[in-house]
Amino acid sequence: MTDPTRSRGPDFLPYPLPARPAATVVAPAPPAPTRGRWERALDGVTPWGVAAITAGVVALLSLVVVSLLAGHRGTGAVIASLAAVAAVGAGLRALKDEQPVDSKNLVKGGMATGVTSAVIALLLLLTNRSAVAEQPPIQVPSPVPSTTSSPQPQPQSPTPAPGTPQPGPSVGVLPPGTSNQFGVPSQPGPPLTQTSTDKGTLTGRVLMTGGAPLPGATVVVTRADPSDTSDSPACPLRVVTRTGTDGRYTLQLCQLGNFLGYTVTISADTAKATADLFVNAGQTTVYNVILPVRHA
Repeated sequence: MTDPTRSRGPDFLPYPLPARPAATVVAPAPPAPTRGRWERALDGVTPWGVAAITAGVVALLSLVVVSLLAGHRGTGAVIASLAAVAAVGAGLRALKDEQPVDSKNLVKGGMATGVTSAVIALLLLLTNRSAVAEQPPIQVPSPVPSTTSSPQPQPQSPTPAPGTPQPGPSVGVLPPGTSNQFGVPSQPGPPLTQTSTDKGTLTGRVLMTGGAPLPGATVVVTRADPSDTSDSPACPLRVVTRTGTDGRYTLQLCQLGNFLGYTVTISADTAKATADLFVNAGQTTVYNVILPVRHA
C-alpha cells in the first residue's frame, strides 16, 4: 500500500519523493519592558551617589519633622546641617565617577536638597532666638534689714474661688542646696493689679558649692503649663538672662493670671537646677540656688 504522506515521484523514479515538512508557526517574542528615564538614571547612580541622595532626604525630613512640626528648632538645625555636610561630601565623591548625565543630576539634586534644608533650618533657629527677649542682668541692692524684732507677716497668695481649677506649678524635686535655705522659690504676694501684661520681678542669687558667687550662669524662664501659648512681644514665651559678677539675676516677667506660673532653669556647665514658681504684678519672687560647681 502506498504511504499517503509521501509524494509520488515521476514514473521513471523507482522510489517516492520524501515527505514535505510541516509548516511551523513562530510566535512573536513579547516586547521587552521599557524602563523610564529616571529608573535608568537610578541604575547608574554609584553607592556614593545613593549616600548623597539619602543624606539630602534626611536633611529635608529633619527640617519638616523636627524644626517645623515638633518645634525643636535647635535639634532640627543640627541634624539638617550634619546631613547637608554628608550629602555634599558624598556627592562630590560620587561625581568623580563615570556615570550618565541623569545620574549625576540626581546626585546634584540630593546635594541641593540637603543644603537648602539646612539653610532653612538655621534661619528658623536664628529667627526663634531673635524673638526671645534677652534681658541684661540688673544689679539689685541688698535689702535693708528690719529694725523691728517682731517678724513681718508674709502676704498670702489670693485664694481661688471654690471649684476653680488650679493648674499652678509645684515645686517637685528640690534642686541642690535646699538645706542651706536655697533652692525653694518664695511665694509672691497678691498682685497689685489684675492686668496680665503688668510685670512682677523674679530675682535670685546663684552660688557655687564653696559659697562663692557664680557669674555667667544661664537663667531660662518658660511657661510652666505647656498649653500656655500666649506669646507676645511684651510677654514672650521664653526669656533668657545670665547672672552678674555677684551671682545675681533679675528679670521683669508678666503676670500670667489664672494661676499659671513659670518654669525657671538655671545652669552652668553640666549642673542644673529647675523649679516652678509664680510671678505677680508689682511683687517680687526670689529663687536662690547652689549649683555643684567648684570653679566659675
